[in-house]
Amino acid sequence: METVEFSEMEQDGAISVVCALLHASNISFFEIDRDECTLEGDNFSLEAAVELLGVCENDLDRVLCSRSFEAVGEILTKTRSLNQAMKSLEALIKAIYGALFSFLVKRLND
Repeated sequence: METVEFSEMEQDGAISVVCALLHASNISFFEIDRDECTLEGDNFSLEAAVELLGVCENDLDRVLCSRSFEAVGEILTKTRSLNQAMKSLEALIKAIYGALFSFLVKRLND
């Protein structure tokens, strides 16, 4: 990355994001019942991922394990099944990776 003149801060940031995504791919869930789950709290990868992403565990749990929507002027929250939460995590990883890739390509083309 030094060859293409990335600053040390840019290099550290990109590597941190990749590390966060690798850890995020090892996050596991605990199934409460058929339509509800939560992040498995006793997981080193969870701790590392939230630290590297700069988010708190409760917020990540809320985003991955439930969804909110508006109906008739009211905000409603519905829990996700284990499979839905895993798909949400996969989508989050894919979106962050895509943003990193776009940043790197744009930065290389500048």
